[in-house]
Amino acid sequence: MHEDNLVKLLKDSAMANSCGEMMADNVSSQKTLTFKAHRRRWGLCGLFCTLLVAGGGVFHPVEYDNTASRYYMVSSLVDFGTWNIDRYHETTIDKSFYDGHYYSNKGVGTALLGVPVYWMVRHTSAGSSQPALSQMSRYWVRLITTTVPYALVAVIMFGLASRLGASPSRSVAMALAYGLGTPAWIHASLYSGHLITGMCVFGAFAIITSSVRGKASRGKEKIMFLCAGFLSGWAVLTDYPAVLLVGILVVYAFVSRWGKSAPWWFIVGGSPTIIILMMYNHLCFGNPLNLSYGCQSLPQFSQDAMVGLYGVRWPNPVSLLKLLFSPSRGILLISPVLLLTASGLRGMWVRGLRRESVTIGVATTIYLLFNAGYVQWHGGWIFGPRYLTPVLVLASFPIAFARFRTSLWLCLLLVSTFQVGAAVLGMPHTPPVVVNPVRELILPLMADGYTAINAAMRLGLRGPA
Repeated sequence: MHEDNLVKLLKDSAMANSCGEMMADNVSSQKTLTFKAHRRRWGLCGLFCTLLVAGGGVFHPVEYDNTASRYYMVSSLVDFGTWNIDRYHETTIDKSFYDGHYYSNKGVGTALLGVPVYWMVRHTSAGSSQPALSQMSRYWVRLITTTVPYALVAVIMFGLASRLGASPSRSVAMALAYGLGTPAWIHASLYSGHLITGMCVFGAFAIITSSVRGKASRGKEKIMFLCAGFLSGWAVLTDYPAVLLVGILVVYAFVSRWGKSAPWWFIVGGSPTIIILMMYNHLCFGNPLNLSYGCQSLPQFSQDAMVGLYGVRWPNPVSLLKLLFSPSRGILLISPVLLLTASGLRGMWVRGLRRESVTIGVATTIYLLFNAGYVQWHGGWIFGPRYLTPVLVLASFPIAFARFRTSLWLCLLLVSTFQVGAAVLGMPHTPPVVVNPVRELILPLMADGYTAINAAMRLGLRGPA
């Protein structure tokens, strides 16, 4: 009897020890998961803040025609209650002319985003006491509409890559490659519609991919496709050539959800932006289908628009080579970190992300060929291939799935960041006739003391001469 009690007692003790060990293991696992979650959260905050400071810590006081034309539309709407830019037209060549008035020749989407921000700034005590389009008001419009989304899209890129199976380290490497190693950084310091377009396109791509690869309910999937369609429509509203990228997204959506109703909600989501564009065209250019590109004011731009389809013809091999390898506009020479994209596309294919790999590859190739066929392929006074900016975020995304040594990635990123960063901190507005802008223009100007207004100057350090 005593032996039976002793055996029972020993068994109970062993079970208690086993339960205690299991509880300890569970607590340890929960602590590990909590630590990883906190580390991930703080890492994403660090990524966001890094890019926010990189883009928001500089301000270029001299506006190029491309950005000035967009600002003029914002000011005309808020300060004077009109779409025309008659008060400003003499200070920009990027304008259209119709029925006795001058208008911005840019997509209306950028201005519509800037109007509420500019209105709020103008109705503060500091903003109301300053003239229209003061440095302060322009800075806040650009920061909220362009720089903040630029930092946010890097976080979205990280999240989507991680969800698709990329490691955290590779996802960070990809986000930094996009944010600091491509001309996207330049456009994050400018009021550029091209960057806004790229962010809208990638946002739509991320939503569709999350829906396709996730386990969303039918109702949630319809809402997701509705949002993706609206973002795609706003991309076109901001930069009309983005219709090429949106067309590819439409194909991706229907192929991924063939036979289901969700992709049709993508079309429904984009409908409001089409209505906005047609209303804008009717108010300013007399016809819902009459784009600003068809009413160019500058004779040279007007003649260019008559070539092919608004200046776009078959790709020019010479222009294509320059867009890839020239020191002033060559994307692979300015941002060699994008050489990892090819390996990344293959990595996506091997992981089973074939539709996504094909979508990104086709979108990048088509936009490159489109740019090579444009009469003004160089993009005017800007360092890097300005018209490729909308596709840079898609082209950078596969890097998270590429196979590379950290040392290789770091070398490529440093070379890319040096060139792009020099333009951000110095002079991004480089004329096309300059063969090597970094060596011939940007660095010499910086050596003479000409730099963008930056955070260091706010701390009392030496500014421009």
